[in-house]
Amino acid sequence: SGQLPPKATIAAFGVTGYAAELLGPLLGADVTSVETLAHVGSARRFFPDAQVVCDVGGQDIKVLLLDPDGIRGFRLSQQCAAGNGALLEAAAVEFGGPIERYAEVARGARRAPHFSAGCAVFLDTERVTAQRDGYTPAEILAGLAAVLPRNIWESVAAANDLTAMGDVFVLSGGVQRNAAAVRA
Repeated sequence: SGQLPPKATIAAFGVTGYAAELLGPLLGADVTSVETLAHVGSARRFFPDAQVVCDVGGQDIKVLLLDPDGIRGFRLSQQCAAGNGALLEAAAVEFGGPIERYAEVARGARRAPHFSAGCAVFLDTERVTAQRDGYTPAEILAGLAAVLPRNIWESVAAANDLTAMGDVFVLSGGVQRNAAAVRA
């Protein structure tokens, strides 16, 4: 719901992301952190054995390969895998629902169009074509969710063998709240 329980108190707060260095001092934040390190720290807090953190946000995708001492590798989406999270949200809104209902709607699909892995611009063009071809909103949302893992592992991580990356994967970022994307 985005609201704190009535008796909750905020002991401290931190700021991360692109504007952390600017907003932290303005807001009186207790800590500012580089976004990637914040994702690694959170993943390790809840999953101490995490070996791969996959941060899928609205604008980019980061794949962080971990070792016991920190980050051993880093992959960042370039043009061709950027914007996938924003595309999922825009598609949900266009089809009449908030992103929170995405999985509920996509679950009603009996089939899904096959979308090519790639940038959001090309995916959006394919989405329009799928609409013209008679696919329902549920089917299109299911297809867009299904292409996301391919974008992550083929376009960003360039991984032919996920087991070589590790055994414990953690999904973070805004897309982790989309159950259809998580399931895919």
